[in-house]
Amino acid sequence: MNIPLPADFKQNILDTFGESFSEDLCRCLDSGKGDRSIRLNAAKYDTPLGLPVVPWYDQAYLISGDNTFAYDPHWHAGWYYVQEAASMFVQQALNTTTFDHSDPLLCLDLCAAPGGKSTLFASWLGQRGTLVSNEIIASRTEILKENTIKWGLGNSLVTNNDPAQFAALGEVFDVILVDAPCSGEGLFRRDPEARNEWSMKQVGVNVERQQSILTNAWNSLKEGGYLIYSTCTFNKEENEGQIAFLQENFGAEFIPIDLKEEWNIFQTETNGSYRFFPHRTSGEGFALCLLRKTASSNEGKVKYKSKAISPVQWHRKFPLSDYLDTEKSQTQAYIANDQYMALTRHQSEICQSLLHSHYIKYAGTDIGSYKQKDFIPSHALSQSIYLNRNAFETVELTYEEAISYLRKENVLPASSAGKGLQLVINNNTRLGFMKLISPTRSNNYYPNEWRIRQAPGLNMQLKFILEQSV
Repeated sequence: MNIPLPADFKQNILDTFGESFSEDLCRCLDSGKGDRSIRLNAAKYDTPLGLPVVPWYDQAYLISGDNTFAYDPHWHAGWYYVQEAASMFVQQALNTTTFDHSDPLLCLDLCAAPGGKSTLFASWLGQRGTLVSNEIIASRTEILKENTIKWGLGNSLVTNNDPAQFAALGEVFDVILVDAPCSGEGLFRRDPEARNEWSMKQVGVNVERQQSILTNAWNSLKEGGYLIYSTCTFNKEENEGQIAFLQENFGAEFIPIDLKEEWNIFQTETNGSYRFFPHRTSGEGFALCLLRKTASSNEGKVKYKSKAISPVQWHRKFPLSDYLDTEKSQTQAYIANDQYMALTRHQSEICQSLLHSHYIKYAGTDIGSYKQKDFIPSHALSQSIYLNRNAFETVELTYEEAISYLRKENVLPASSAGKGLQLVINNNTRLGFMKLISPTRSNNYYPNEWRIRQAPGLNMQLKFILEQSV
């Protein structure tokens, strides 16, 4: 490593964890990149792979080496997500929650981009309710929307709002995940440049920001609801210190999570964060705790209701069942700004009565729009797990043609497919739509901003292909 670990960081680690532990940790942080990991989207693909399993998530796998995923059509189609192994422990926290009501769950991922934990959250939630995936920074909502669409479950809303805007709603959420902005010490091995941005002063700034976010999150959590707080940093100020803040100011109850000894997950103190250190566990640095709200902070009332009219309106005439399995998805057709979407009743209520004063960037499953009399399907429709496969003619692409399609090039399939709108398939993987106009011309409808940009000559870099790992 050319960039040394900051002296103040090393001293803080020494003071917190002792000499032997801190030496081992710092040596590991200077040892170079560790393993990578992927988490399968079980709704699209659940065949076990011939790879080491992430101990705390049985549908996730460790991958050795410096892989590129850009040339795997399965990745573009949301069959799996590349995610730090440690952060998948969110699943264990979610599995620990219990509820004494049968109403649909309303959940919030408050700091959601790029979408790793949100897609995990959405898979856990399934059709039991709605997940609001929020990103505070507007420029980062695009990648969050992209990953939500590719995951294809249709149970999420993507929003771009300040945490205070959710606090204004009152106590409405059953589960809130706060993966807080932090000093990023846990990334020092994977991203050495993060060392140059670290300082104890910045740790203090992060602590204040985290407490503001946590206060707003707590005020929008139902009595009996759960808050999952996580960081990718090691220091106690941003972890155990924040648990103490919530306990002292709001009476938060620490909820223990069952662990297996062989996982090597660490706690610095009783009722402290569950800690992941790269010299002990798979993945990079991570910390997580699960807290429960035992008493209402505002008598459980909704504080704010806007009189504005929601742009999301039910559209009873749109033939949604032609495109989606409406019985399995439990959806109806809605329209907003001339764009048709599929929403569950719960999602529509959230859009129309709760969040219509907020900025909703994406909701449910985008179906498409009309151009004159022609219906133009959205890319999201091709990625939905509820797609009616009989709705469109299909064209099977070779691997080379699929990569060309994903680069948004003019693809002329070798297979005979006729003319007109086609659903693009490669090895049972739905990639999107294209329109075949003539033997020499086609319109590629793959989203331009999602296209493969990497140069094709990557002979020195290992290309990961999911089907080759079975």
